[in-house]
Amino acid sequence: MFIKMSYQTNLSTIKELKTAHRINDAAIWLKLSKLIKSSSKNNVININKIDKYTQENDIIICPCKVLGNGTMSHKITLASFGISLTAVNKIIYSGGKVVDFPYMINKFPTGKGVRIIE
Repeated sequence: MFIKMSYQTNLSTIKELKTAHRINDAAIWLKLSKLIKSSSKNNVININKIDKYTQENDIIICPCKVLGNGTMSHKITLASFGISLTAVNKIIYSGGKVVDFPYMINKFPTGKGVRIIE
């Protein structure tokens, strides 16, 4: 099973990210809105790469699809444009969370502490 954003969700998310950018003067949300527009269907990242480039308690956004190949050795908070059920399970099993973009915007309005991994 693969969880992904629909076209309609993408439009709604783009609007929400642009609004968050204006309200909070946070460049990260504008950058993400542009990445959604240019996102390729083949743009994917595996859990093992996320694990390699993150540390315990990192807050991550992946402007791509996240697949479950590999292991997750520490907890992270992750939002992505699409994610496999295997990847969700590995993140949760490591103590982490998989969240949506509205959660990220509300919890981190200025984007401080949030990293983008492509």
